[in-house]
Amino acid sequence: MLQVNADAATLEHYLDVAMRQNPSLVQAEQRYEAAKARIPQATSLPDPTVEVALMSSTGPMRGGVDEVMVTQSFPWFGTLRRMGAAASAEAEAVHHAFQAQQLMLAEELSEAFFEYAFQQRALEVTRDNLRLLNSLASVAERSVSAGGAMNDLLRLQ
Repeated sequence: MLQVNADAATLEHYLDVAMRQNPSLVQAEQRYEAAKARIPQATSLPDPTVEVALMSSTGPMRGGVDEVMVTQSFPWFGTLRRMGAAASAEAEAVHHAFQAQQLMLAEELSEAFFEYAFQQRALEVTRDNLRLLNSLASVAERSVSAGGAMNDLLRLQ
């Protein structure tokens, strides 16, 4: 099992920073917030209209307002509910895409973190092996100088 030099809090710190500062993730979150904001718009009635008709100065009211008309359109029964459900489903789909992006970023960052930890440990092991070989070489040199076989020294070099 791989022992990681960096503690898990460091990985969590990197994940936290990446989730807050990754530009594509920030954009995805903003798309989700915008999709959520469209739900109330989809379920509300259209804006009413006001029309004012003025007559000429020779008309019956002599320059006054002749007619004021306020209109409000009402969609067919269930239309607003269906439009709200569609907007809600779209927001949910955008949210799922956002979560998928978060997971992909976390996976990539975790892989890089553990690969780095593995490489660090491999470097430590290589340094330890080099130190061990150097000490074995000095032992073999002393053995040869004391009259031992030269094969051990040649194999180490």
